[in-house]
Amino acid sequence: MVVSGALCRLVSGAAVALVNVLISAPSLVLLTVFLNMLGIGLAFGLVHGFASKIEASGSFKPSRMQIGVGGEPRGVRSRRVLESFLPRAGGGLAGGLVFGIVYGSGAAVYAMLLSYPWLSVALFFGNWLVAGPLLGLGIGIVLALAAWLETDAKPKESVSATDLLHTNRTIVLVQAAAVGLVLGLGYGTAVTHFNGFTLGLESGIGCGLASAIGVGTLTAWSRWVVLVRLWLPVSGRLPWRVNAFLDDARTRGVLRPAGAVYQFRHARLRDHLAEYGQHERPAEGRSQ
Repeated sequence: MVVSGALCRLVSGAAVALVNVLISAPSLVLLTVFLNMLGIGLAFGLVHGFASKIEASGSFKPSRMQIGVGGEPRGVRSRRVLESFLPRAGGGLAGGLVFGIVYGSGAAVYAMLLSYPWLSVALFFGNWLVAGPLLGLGIGIVLALAAWLETDAKPKESVSATDLLHTNRTIVLVQAAAVGLVLGLGYGTAVTHFNGFTLGLESGIGCGLASAIGVGTLTAWSRWVVLVRLWLPVSGRLPWRVNAFLDDARTRGVLRPAGAVYQFRHARLRDHLAEYGQHERPAEGRSQ
């Protein structure tokens, strides 16, 4: 939750900052970027942590679904959309509420420091308290509708872990692009209607980028990239060349491929490593 939230806030914050520097007045950039980074990081970090605890949802298991238009009856696709609607819309609504509270609170505090009337302060907070959940709900609805494009992979396909992650990556990119495009256009159009084209363009681009990046972090492929390819190597718990490491372990008979997963070939070694991981590491200088 912490790693994904931090990464999401950094990447999204940098994207929003770039948009603000190109379009907005420099004096507003730091405040806008800070509020976006804080709100986006907390929202998607908390949703990530919540989804991790729901084992039954299989949130971060690489899906055996593929992107496709044909191949399945319309009834099957409709049922998949209905089954995914409540979980995805509910998760988006919860994340949007967190973002709205954080962003609205920051905007309200800033307005108080500038001695705005209390009515304006309340409007700043109230606007984001409404806009945040609506944006989150929009993300969830778009993801639920995107389930129409998902099709079951054939049994002979995606039999290796690498193939399964590549398939999941395709789904992630399609979902992120759909969310970013729909939310960016919708939010940008709404802001343009009330506040003019310049602010609408800035808000639409920022919202689209942040939504796409945030949605991307809530998937199995992104968890692989963030944790396995970045965090664990940085913290010294995995080598940087993870795939080569797994292939070497398979060649040496430590691991064996079982469909789309790796298993320890020897149960005693697995149990020993699991037990070792539950204890503190030996003090530095002691024999390993």
